[in-house]
Amino acid sequence: MEPSKDVVSSEKLPPPPAVLPDNVVPLKAPTANRVPMARRSLASRGTKLQLQTNHFKVRLASTKEDFFHYSVNIMYEDGTDVDAKNVGRRILDKVHETYSSDLNSKYFAYDGEKSLFTIGSLPRNKLEFTVVLDDVSSNRKLDSGDLGGPGSPSEGDKKRSRGFSRSKTYKVAINFAAKIPTQAIANALRGQDSDQFQEAVRVLDIILRQNAAKQGCLLVRQSFFHNEPRNFVEIGGGVVGCRGFHSSFRATQGGLSLNVDVSTTMLVKPGPVIDFLLENQKVRHPDSINWIQAKKTLKNLRVKATNSNLEYKITGLSEKTCKDQKFDMKLRNGKEGDPETVELSVYQYFDEHRGIKLEYSQHYPCINVGKPKRPIYLPIEALRKSNYNADPLLLSSGISINGDFTEVQGRVLAPPKLTVGKNENFIPRNGRWNFNNKMIDKPFRTFEESPEFRNSPAPVRVEKMIRLIMSSLPAAPQFLLCVLPERKNSKLYGPWKKENLTELGVVTQCIAPTRVNDQYLTNVLLKINAKMGGMNSLLSIEHSPSIPMISQVPTLIVGMDVSHGSTTRSDLPSIAAACKFLDAKWSPKFTVVVAQKNHHTKFFQSNSPDNVPPGTVIDTGICHARNNDFYMCAHAGMIGTTRPTHYHVLYDEIGFSADDLQELVHSLSYV
Repeated sequence: MEPSKDVVSSEKLPPPPAVLPDNVVPLKAPTANRVPMARRSLASRGTKLQLQTNHFKVRLASTKEDFFHYSVNIMYEDGTDVDAKNVGRRILDKVHETYSSDLNSKYFAYDGEKSLFTIGSLPRNKLEFTVVLDDVSSNRKLDSGDLGGPGSPSEGDKKRSRGFSRSKTYKVAINFAAKIPTQAIANALRGQDSDQFQEAVRVLDIILRQNAAKQGCLLVRQSFFHNEPRNFVEIGGGVVGCRGFHSSFRATQGGLSLNVDVSTTMLVKPGPVIDFLLENQKVRHPDSINWIQAKKTLKNLRVKATNSNLEYKITGLSEKTCKDQKFDMKLRNGKEGDPETVELSVYQYFDEHRGIKLEYSQHYPCINVGKPKRPIYLPIEALRKSNYNADPLLLSSGISINGDFTEVQGRVLAPPKLTVGKNENFIPRNGRWNFNNKMIDKPFRTFEESPEFRNSPAPVRVEKMIRLIMSSLPAAPQFLLCVLPERKNSKLYGPWKKENLTELGVVTQCIAPTRVNDQYLTNVLLKINAKMGGMNSLLSIEHSPSIPMISQVPTLIVGMDVSHGSTTRSDLPSIAAACKFLDAKWSPKFTVVVAQKNHHTKFFQSNSPDNVPPGTVIDTGICHARNNDFYMCAHAGMIGTTRPTHYHVLYDEIGFSADDLQELVHSLSYV
């Protein structure tokens, strides 16, 4: 059959690419090394103000020797890896105590898992040690001659006996991994950031964490928490709030500094597990405990056995009670007799072989501190929530930290002039302003419900109100505000929402204020007006040549929130491409500034309990040694300590001066 005449013959496809020989490696396209822009200059506008900040200057005792990184592998005698994180520090402490001469008496920083750091190298790149620890729990299979502990195998694997031993032997292998030059810290202070600097700072962080751990502190990421009663705040449900400190090292204009901030976390109150469950579920007797809920609550909590003081991590609960949960234990009949397998309950084991009389645990599930397939069951009354000792935080030798706050110089910028309705101008005072008795610049149309409908049934009232609104307007409204007579269980709420959202597609806002005053109404109206496209106020500088780069050239200021996308995304080229789509000859200039609020830097006035004044800006002393960044407190802090916003200028094609950009950012904080 002949092809249709309407079909246009396509051009020939290009030949397929040649197959590359095995010894040929394709060239990779160079990747752009994008870093934040460098600081061009410092700003000078504003009234100078002497401040203190929660940064402490740090000095290393010596930078002649480098940091050395070693990998650590801890094994049992048979070569099985040890995965218990809570025993790692004890084992490495024992290594240092026993084999100090083999380590050239060097102190080391251990991260509690797989990494160890020293100042200067160890005698050899590969070292192996054997240590014995007393009172260490084991989750391994027992030999036939061992006494069984309170282990209870799963129902399908009762032949495997489990237990605890008073001492364990470990093999520790330490192997060289990398050299970290301490010169990287000095280079970073000159503005030369590198991966080696980040590694060096990590070593310093681990040194602090190790010293805190030795003092019994609870470590949570970069924070330390002390278990002192004065640090506890009762929250309820068996949970307490615990105050501690967050710490991190920073390379700043003034040198290496340690940023220390107050931190708070929630902890389970130390004490018997049964007491925690009673308080958590707000019941008075163990018979009232919901054990399904308790299983979820207890999972991953750390507890200590009262009879051995060993620490465990809860993985679950037994399906049966302590009296009925059975396991097999091998016992010898005399010194020469063959081992005999005896089936015992957990309750029997503690009563007959440990001499511990359990008062109430026999009627309740056991706590599982083993693994799902190889459980270890303990009676609930034999466990307590871990109580971490709290001693003062000491820093390791080799690091000198100034105990005083770092002094920095700030500047207070003048507040911008605001323009509201009827071209009325006013200047905010102390970072605050009030719109009472003011006219909004571009009001949005509003109307009032007719009083004649207020006594009708709810569905009828809603229907008549909708008809009145639709007949009064040329088209469906964009927004409706409904003031309800009751805060909860209002009969109007359901019919009103259903009619507007499902039938008309009109956005509504229902309010039922218990107390109406001018300030409340003002705030509600401002939100609604802005939400519907109105403008509450504008900056006077928007219509004046105060900042030539903004006022003389059409400028779009866009605020965007971060969704934490992948690091490979490049939104700036996408925005630029969108501009090219509108006009191929249009090449707009971009300035990108990131506002960071999740940080731990704070500022205080010297010799004053008051917060820093609104408009305070800091770009010296504790800012980045190279990058263009600054801190700003635009508004007054009404409660607690003012937390400044940390601004990072990533990209600036427009070419703002430091003063102009800081003043613009400050002004935008008022709209």
